Amino acid sequence: MTKLEQIRNDLDNYIQEELKKSPPDRDFEVFSFEEKLYEIIDSLDEIIYFDPTPDGDSPYSDAEYIITPQERDINAFEQKLRDKG
Repeated sequence: MTKLEQIRNDLDNYIQEELKKSPPDRDFEVFSFEEKLYEIIDSLDEIIYFDPTPDGDSPYSDAEYIITPQERDINAFEQKLRDKG
């Protein structure tokens, strides 16, 4: 587990423990900023699970276009028609 994952898990556990308490007994941070704390957890998740692989449609991708069997059949039929004239 990376340090960032540990921070994310600790923050999530802290929020969950505080939410189990009644509102007057909660820490001020969770009582007032619960929504912002969850946004921080979401941001950490985006960093932890970031995938640097570009999309297939991206101009920076060297991935080949994935063709379906139906597209392959249509392309072959069209090529056959072009070859016949």
